[in-house]
Amino acid sequence: MAHVLDGYVYPLDPRPGGFTGVRLAPRRADVATFGDNVSLYWDAVWPDTLVREEWTQLEAAQYLAFHAKWLANGGGTLYDWSPGDGQTYRVEIVALDGRAHKAETYVNVSLVLKVHGVAG
Repeated sequence: MAHVLDGYVYPLDPRPGGFTGVRLAPRRADVATFGDNVSLYWDAVWPDTLVREEWTQLEAAQYLAFHAKWLANGGGTLYDWSPGDGQTYRVEIVALDGRAHKAETYVNVSLVLKVHGVAG
């Protein structure tokens, strides 16, 4: 399933092994009811989780789409991001690195996202 950042569908997903994934922390709450106690369980994102996506090579159009969002992120803009696992997260772009190589290509590209939580 394709990765999506703020409505932009990645034409090329990260290379195999080039995606760190999102760590979830199990949470629990005990709630008193009229006749008993109930335990509720759910997953939440670890605070300030950093996710790295890497590509050996990207077309310039995809790199520049990330770059435009990264430049717009000067004010800490949050984007909806889905890594293709059926979940959508609120993320901030904290780093983008890559090197122009030949015409219309970037190599050794790395995109780092800070996960602020689950969207919705």
